[in-house]
Amino acid sequence: MNAIEFQSTVRNGVIQMPEQYRHKQFANARVIVLTGKERRARSKKTTVFTDFGLEMPVDYKFNREEANAR
Repeated sequence: MNAIEFQSTVRNGVIQMPEQYRHKQFANARVIVLTGKERRARSKKTTVFTDFGLEMPVDYKFNREEANAR
């Protein structure tokens, strides 16, 4: 199966195919629709470091550069 990718607008349940692909003959097509407007609700659960047995100093401040230093 070959894959092609394009962006289109869905109107009344119809996906407009770009001109460059309209001449091709497709016996079967598998369509996956990804939308950018829907978002999943994030979980409200938070994890505290003490849940893992780690005790952090009260004045601890996370430093991303230090954490990513190799």
